[in-house]
Amino acid sequence: AWLRDEDSPVVARLSQLISALTNLTMETAEEIQIANYGIGGYYSPHVDFYHKLERPAYFGKVGNRIATWMTYMSDVEWGGATVFPLFGGYITPKKGSTLFWYNLHASGEVDYRTLHAGQYCFVNHCRNT
Repeated sequence: AWLRDEDSPVVARLSQLISALTNLTMETAEEIQIANYGIGGYYSPHVDFYHKLERPAYFGKVGNRIATWMTYMSDVEWGGATVFPLFGGYITPKKGSTLFWYNLHASGEVDYRTLHAGQYCFVNHCRNT
């Protein structure tokens, strides 16, 4: 699901919090996304940025995805880690914990090292924003 500030005071407050903590404006940010992978669910390896040639109309409106904010909304007994294969590391979900990273270098060039994936959820549901 995609949530806008207008949908709820809680969503608006979360946007304000993200902006305050990251010093990034939310005016051109995408809507907040909530994902529930469910048992057996996963998210294939991907990056959170676009190349200008992939989505030129998108760039004219809001530009590229500067950064990613991901908050785990549930504990997972087994699986569900966010894996960064180019770093050789992973983050295990803990309810209420947040990951934040920049998808672009300061120059605006994309950072391929941000390639990540959501590991299979074997027990419990994996939920994050």
